[in-house]
Amino acid sequence: MLRHLDEAITPLGGPVYRVTYMSRPTTLMEHPSTPEAIALLQWQSRKLNRLYGLTGALLVGRHWFVQALEGEPVPLFATLARINVDARHMDLRLFEVTKAPARLFGD
Repeated sequence: MLRHLDEAITPLGGPVYRVTYMSRPTTLMEHPSTPEAIALLQWQSRKLNRLYGLTGALLVGRHWFVQALEGEPVPLFATLARINVDARHMDLRLFEVTKAPARLFGD
């Protein structure tokens, strides 16, 4: 029997990995305005992160993003791949990819 999509991809308590990266926003983050573009990015990210069982923290500066993302390897690295080709980001730089003993960010 098929399960709902969100049940099929919800983590089942497997290993937790953490990725920390930095990227720079493109000019797409200026339209219609930077605050509105960041709010949309945040809304989309929260929705997908919840769906894929990812947690983390995002720091946003005028000319950079720094994020720590954690979760099971498949959804985590799929999300990182999506971020890498997202037209709102450029110059993605990985700082850390590690297996974590536990999550640092509960929600």
